[in-house]
Amino acid sequence: REATDATTSALEYDSGVLTAKQAVKKLSEQMRTIAESGELPGLSTGMDPIDTVTGGMRPGELWVVAAETSGGKSVWLLQTAVSAIQMGKRVLIISLEMQASLVVSRMACNLRAVPLGTFTHPRQAGARWLQVASDCLKGLAEAPLSIHDKGGVTFDQIAGIARCEAVRHGKLDLLIVDYLQLVDGSRRRRDETREQEMAGISRGLKSLAKALDCPVATASQMNEQGKMRESRAIGFDADVVLVIEEDGIRGAKVRNAERGQLFPLKLNGSLQRFERVYVAPQQTEFRTR
Repeated sequence: REATDATTSALEYDSGVLTAKQAVKKLSEQMRTIAESGELPGLSTGMDPIDTVTGGMRPGELWVVAAETSGGKSVWLLQTAVSAIQMGKRVLIISLEMQASLVVSRMACNLRAVPLGTFTHPRQAGARWLQVASDCLKGLAEAPLSIHDKGGVTFDQIAGIARCEAVRHGKLDLLIVDYLQLVDGSRRRRDETREQEMAGISRGLKSLAKALDCPVATASQMNEQGKMRESRAIGFDADVVLVIEEDGIRGAKVRNAERGQLFPLKLNGSLQRFERVYVAPQQTEFRTR
């Protein structure tokens, strides 16, 4: 009797298992949709060199951008957010470092190429830039965007906030967590190291991306040896790892493309965005014998 009840319960439970035929059909439908629409398979990052190679941020993927302190991690994350809301996508930003007002000002810089000084020193900004900034902020106020800036939150709280937003607004199209090392670890078990805790957080974000069926983008600091700070597992769990370097952004790990490619993107701090750098082709020197 108990075995029969267990079998019935298992059959009624949606385990998420697909047959080979169902999996092939799902892939075929995805390919047909992409081919007919001409769009990226995933969500655009707002940076063409990266989109061309990766196909954009796909649902269920975990993207990690890494850099040293003040290397442009937050700028990269907010640029992806701007790109998403421009397409009418729903975005949730968990900002563990900056207040919401700072997040919005930097997004406005990126969105309308407004110099950052317009927001930080408005008395010194000209009337023209103040008007542009005002118009931009009015537009952002109506964007499908939510920002949580309280800080000091655990991974479980992040997951709870994201799920609540998904219920409230229907579905999240992009979740941004800025950044990994600032996730509160006060609930760590006594026998757990910080490295193990960070591994659990990155693994949790990957699972959350799949559960929410949307990409999750986050950032990680790098140590003096150029490695992920506090846990190598961050790179293992991520589908894409981008490293901000002096001469561009390197694809240290790209699930659907060749790794190690250097994307010609440079940080424009005044406009809070990464811009493409056009490099002239090298001239080949011919010598006669």
